[in-house]
Amino acid sequence: RLTQSNFQCIGAFRLPDGFGYGGTALTINSAGDPQGSADGYSGSLYVANGYQKDEVGEISIPAPKALANGIGALNKAVSIQTVQSITGGKAQSIAQENGFVLSGIEYVDLKLYWTVRPFYNVSGEDHLSIGVSSANLSMPNAKGLWSLGQRNAQESGALIREAHPSRTAGYIAQIPSYFSDLYLAGKKLMSGLFTQQGISLTSAGPAMYAFDTPSSNLASGSAIAYLPLSYYPYDASKDNWQPFSSNESAILDDSQVSTFDGFRIGDGYNDTAWLYTNSVHAVAVVGQHSIGQTLYTNPPFFPDDLKRCGIHRGYYGEPYQPHVWLYDPVDIAKVARGELSPSEIEPYLDWNPGADLAHTCQEILSGIAYDPLTQRLYVLHQDADTYSADGSFKEPSPLVYVYHIQ
Repeated sequence: RLTQSNFQCIGAFRLPDGFGYGGTALTINSAGDPQGSADGYSGSLYVANGYQKDEVGEISIPAPKALANGIGALNKAVSIQTVQSITGGKAQSIAQENGFVLSGIEYVDLKLYWTVRPFYNVSGEDHLSIGVSSANLSMPNAKGLWSLGQRNAQESGALIREAHPSRTAGYIAQIPSYFSDLYLAGKKLMSGLFTQQGISLTSAGPAMYAFDTPSSNLASGSAIAYLPLSYYPYDASKDNWQPFSSNESAILDDSQVSTFDGFRIGDGYNDTAWLYTNSVHAVAVVGQHSIGQTLYTNPPFFPDDLKRCGIHRGYYGEPYQPHVWLYDPVDIAKVARGELSPSEIEPYLDWNPGADLAHTCQEILSGIAYDPLTQRLYVLHQDADTYSADGSFKEPSPLVYVYHIQ
């Protein structure tokens, strides 16, 4: 098992201009930017560019620097492929009244696999969610959309299936062959989703569903074979609402709504990656953990005039911590073999890496990517870079932290 002591923070770097309010997903091409290896940091990163957009850009990996001298002193990545739309309008096709989110991207063999979902799917629509594009962003040639498993005939309402997109249409990651060939019949990809809504559709904890790589001639609308590895149903019978300030705002006791230890609705499980060396391994999930009282409200209704983290009506649980959860692949193998249910496994370690990071209000770690060739881990911190040399307003953009897995 990996432990916290295996993670050595090397430093951080900034993104190029054009990623303001972006950074909703991250993936790596280990062979990208071959001319950029002079500083010892070869490879390139693909970064999704925010909500209501199906845009992705490819950037270089500059040498990271410590945060001690401030964000302005950090090196800045260079754009290799400018931010461009990659889904050919397919993402927009599932948008509801509040738009859509390009939730996950993963680079595999010159392709970008991605997931898409409505921004706010409270109606429970069972939509198509998986697509693939060329990693050449100027000619994406998008294919899909597909679903994990067969969709329900009734697209909204009470029917809830195991691989509903409210549990699967989020982050996406590659599974190494040493595991997928032994336990998953060659399924190379996995995805999952948690959204901050107190309904039973989403997974109340980190979800992981392994699935087959869709073939190039798979017809749009087709179902893809999958295997659940983890998910945690939300038990609405165990939440406890107490109104405050107005009849539309409430304090919520959510301590018993999930079997996932420590779950809070204000949490975020935003991306995952399989970390491995010759001697240690783990499946890492990054996000944020809520350690305050869970509230459902408009931001102005916080009791005691708490500092507001956000501008939209919804769930809040500040203060927050950046968080990393580590699963043991041995436990995941037991699920694959039917020895444990997907809702029985728990991380063997969770920790707060905040000492290595810049401080933000919601502490959203939104992306993670691992390069097994260099044993370097890249973690995306949304809205962490607000530095402007002249002090003028700058749209917050992500920072990327670099860890070495020792």
